[in-house]
Amino acid sequence: MDDELNPSFSQLPSVPVSKRSPQDRKKETDSVLSWLRNPQDQKLDPTEEFTRVDQMLPKKKGQKPEDRAREIEGALDWMRNKDVKPSEVAPEGTFQKLGGVPISRRTPERC
Repeated sequence: MDDELNPSFSQLPSVPVSKRSPQDRKKETDSVLSWLRNPQDQKLDPTEEFTRVDQMLPKKKGQKPEDRAREIEGALDWMRNKDVKPSEVAPEGTFQKLGGVPISRRTPERC
């Protein structure tokens, strides 16, 4: 009965670990930060990965460039660990706007 209430630790899933060293991640964060400060310099983002990920992630009001750089680097690290390329997740085409849903301003009692 104790086994039913206390599952074995061997049943817990593993925790994902980054395949890159902290030094590599810091270097890339610094590269993203340099790009954020000068996005027109194509030398800073030759593969345009920073640009694609920056466009995908929602921008937070009042977010500091250092925090944005860490967020972009974290997304890139996750993508690399999952074998996903930013070019694979970029949306194809454009979105179409949907029409509104008509609603009645009358209450059920007034109908």
